[in-house]
Amino acid sequence: MSIALVLRALLLIAFVGVVFAILGRKASDVFSNSDLWLGFVGAQACSLLTILTTGVTLVLLNGPPVSYGQAIRAVALSVAFFLFLPSRLSDGLKPLYLSAVSGQPVTRGIATVMAERFLDLVVVGGLVAMAIVLVASDVHQSALLGAAAVFWLIVSVGVIGIVLIWRAPMLFDRVIAILPFERLRNLANDLVVAVRATVAPQRLAMALGTASLTWLISLALFDVFLKMAGSIELTIAQVLVVFVMASAGLALAIAPGGIGTFEAGFVAGMSLYGYAFDEALLLAVVVRVATMSVPLVIVAGMILAGDVDITSLIKRLRRPDARRAA
Repeated sequence: MSIALVLRALLLIAFVGVVFAILGRKASDVFSNSDLWLGFVGAQACSLLTILTTGVTLVLLNGPPVSYGQAIRAVALSVAFFLFLPSRLSDGLKPLYLSAVSGQPVTRGIATVMAERFLDLVVVGGLVAMAIVLVASDVHQSALLGAAAVFWLIVSVGVIGIVLIWRAPMLFDRVIAILPFERLRNLANDLVVAVRATVAPQRLAMALGTASLTWLISLALFDVFLKMAGSIELTIAQVLVVFVMASAGLALAIAPGGIGTFEAGFVAGMSLYGYAFDEALLLAVVVRVATMSVPLVIVAGMILAGDVDITSLIKRLRRPDARRAA
């Protein structure tokens, strides 16, 4: 394990420690609060379900030779290392791991991750729109409208790209032909071919269904956790608003794990419905630990079983040529 990863892990532990120190006595109540522990376990169960359903989405988008077990391990690896790698760099571990265990080209895995992220944006954009409808009379609607505009602008660009790949593939061939280096042209051509296969209409439609299920389970995770652990009962519409704001914090993340932005979005959402800052921050940290503990346990099992060489994957991820076709 590299020194940088160890330092980031220590930084994460320090962050949690600082939060608990700030919260003081309130934090000590965690260990004697049975409702909070029930919420913690409920969140872990939902977290496991999201990994399982995301694995289905990955298999649907990628296809053979990747198996369901390999897809689940790739998802767990990416989610776990989201805590230690900046921005969404951990997504790069999926194609690298799948290439290592299945022998498929890395470009195929990259195309799969691109399609997966596009579907995530579609679903989250829909959830934001739903939140706007549900809080139509709320003064916080304007903030949600801004988030919806950003999500749907990105989705629109993705839709245009997919339509062009379906209807005007020669356009991409012409663009590739004017690229300066043969190696770059070959890489671009491999990626375009992989994307064309990944975004086939039937495959994309089925994957959209499982991606939607994953996000609905994530919403249920928040609802279950807050109903069990929160002091103020929230309606499903209010939970949806909190969920959207916390998810936006993750989407805007630059720091590893979205540390700070997720908590800020969560606390801001909770404060709309009467939660004090200290309780909202405590709940944010607990739900974070609950959801991240599951993939971390899976990855720890992978490492102990010798199923993955983390150092090798990280080195490949950082190399400029790490994304070349295998």
